[in-house]
Amino acid sequence: MDSVYYIKVLAAFVFVLALMYLIAYALKRWGGNSANAAQFRRLRGAGTKNGSLRIVDSTILDYRRRLVLVEYNKKGYLVMLGPQSETVVAAGVTLAKEDQERHDET
Repeated sequence: MDSVYYIKVLAAFVFVLALMYLIAYALKRWGGNSANAAQFRRLRGAGTKNGSLRIVDSTILDYRRRLVLVEYNKKGYLVMLGPQSETVVAAGVTLAKEDQERHDET
């Protein structure tokens, strides 16, 4: 084995590492979890005809669970969503004044 072979192997290794870095950067920059994010962006502010149901905020807890603050008839509900279950963590949560004003304007 000559030195040209080792240079080719090293160059291929560096190329693969650079490609992995670029893919990771692109996913982080332009929405790695875009399917879930887009779904919740669509639902935020959407509701029934009289506007009594809406998603106020949501956050990802881990790769399996999401915490969602839902407003229904001017009452807040904190709900944990998982792949197999939905759990109401807190009912009757007081919403921030800005959230209620923003909802009243729409």
